[in-house]
Amino acid sequence: MTYDQREFALKQKIASLESQLTAARTQLETIVCTEPPDDGVILISDEATFHADPDTGVSTYNNVHFTPLGDALMELWRILNGS
Repeated sequence: MTYDQREFALKQKIASLESQLTAARTQLETIVCTEPPDDGVILISDEATFHADPDTGVSTYNNVHFTPLGDALMELWRILNGS
């Protein structure tokens, strides 16, 4: 691999990482307030919602990861892992 090819590959990787970081920051700001004086306040409910499945009569969670916060955190995990 030539110097120019390595430089190009590194620039592509940096651009990809910058994109992932921007997406992760955006997702995190969806989950928690990042600005004082409310920094740290969870913006997404931690209460699981569910409904009764009419076919089985069993309660089914409305969110894949039990709560909106769980869904958002898993999305952040996927972003950080490049998924």
